[in-house]
Amino acid sequence: MYHRIANRNSDPWQIAVSPENFEQHLQILKKSYQVISIPDLVRQLENKKIETNCVCITFDDAYCDNYLYAKPLLEKYELPATFFVASDYIGQNKQFWWDELEKIILHSERLPFKLSTTIGGQPFEFNLEKEHLVLEDKEKHRTWIWEELPPTSRCELYLELWKALKPLQEIDIDGALTEIRKWALYRPNFNKEDVAMSNVQLQEMCNNPLFTIGIHTLSHPALATQGEILQANEITGCKKFLEDLNRQTVHTIAYPYGSYNEVTLSVVAKEKLAAGFTTQAQVVNKSSKLFELGRFQVVNQDSEGFEKSLSGWFQT
Repeated sequence: MYHRIANRNSDPWQIAVSPENFEQHLQILKKSYQVISIPDLVRQLENKKIETNCVCITFDDAYCDNYLYAKPLLEKYELPATFFVASDYIGQNKQFWWDELEKIILHSERLPFKLSTTIGGQPFEFNLEKEHLVLEDKEKHRTWIWEELPPTSRCELYLELWKALKPLQEIDIDGALTEIRKWALYRPNFNKEDVAMSNVQLQEMCNNPLFTIGIHTLSHPALATQGEILQANEITGCKKFLEDLNRQTVHTIAYPYGSYNEVTLSVVAKEKLAAGFTTQAQVVNKSSKLFELGRFQVVNQDSEGFEKSLSGWFQT
């Protein structure tokens, strides 16, 4: 499971792999493993016969950097991949909310000492230790991972805001972000690879026989926190968008954040999808449930680190 192919100033969720490291990963996969498509994997699962040494490559969110950097490398090594698309972001030239939040909180040169706002109908207050971002803090932000103790009050604020925003619907996240932008006096500033693909870019991906696309919902909600109607709208709306673009039936879904419940599985069954992917670090075998397939998140490792990860994953 990949997300971004990019070099970043911070990466608390470890979702970015540099283009240089990604090429090393592909070289290893090409040489030592059998890289198959998701449709091939589904056929193996349906036949209850999983071939050995197989790997599938997937990307979540459909960042533009997937088109700019992953696509040519996958073509170079002739390796198939599936891209799970959060379709509301396609062609909109706007950042995913978690990226914009990261930019505001971790990278703004100055922030007011106190944030007092409302998120999801609940009051939210936080006091920062200092207004200005100093060089020492920039380095801490560059290397901080969310699982570690926050090294600055800004990291702590970012994590608390992320936790508060994640369960909400898109409209409520947008409203809260608007207030946070005003508080921070933030003007959106991002590179072209920091947003989702354009319609033309995604269409080009669809036209390439190496690649398949899948559902990642409309707006990337944590599905398990939402009711049945919203879950159904998010899944079917994304499916329709992709099928209208691709002129082919879309058969698979990856649950945003790996968040799903029995309602989600019911909606997926009604839509007659072929498979669903989680973020659970589990190998797929012939006994795996078709709508709860595991994936291993790839972090920004060089070839040696990636080989060690692959070996460990296969041993599980």
